[in-house]
Amino acid sequence: MELDKENVVQAVVLGDTFNNNFYPISGEKSLALFPMVGVPLIDFVLESLAQGGVGETILFCCQDVQNIKDHIKKCIDKKSSWSLTMEVHIKTSDSCLTMGDAMREIDASGVIKGPFILTGVNSISNIPYATLLEQHK
Repeated sequence: MELDKENVVQAVVLGDTFNNNFYPISGEKSLALFPMVGVPLIDFVLESLAQGGVGETILFCCQDVQNIKDHIKKCIDKKSSWSLTMEVHIKTSDSCLTMGDAMREIDASGVIKGPFILTGVNSISNIPYATLLEQHK
């Protein structure tokens, strides 16, 4: 599917919470890969974004990066429903300690083209994101 690169609805998903709420479990595995009913949280988040009208997602993660990359590649290879309508780009950092650090790094990378959806890997909903973003504009 060819996406309209100029008018695509973008989202940024922060794969890290930058806190210790789930420690010690989160010390070994990224929250993005935590299972909910046997399915990693990131799958639910990406599906809700795709269903909400998002065409491009930047997944920003600092922890467990290779496992997240492997998981996303596996989802794309098996043609998960979100991968048919949405592109996912993974941006990583090993120096971010806060959400502010992450947002500064995302901004400096120049991947955001205008207004965007910002969410965390722990946010699952059925919101019509594209409609809400258009109202916000």
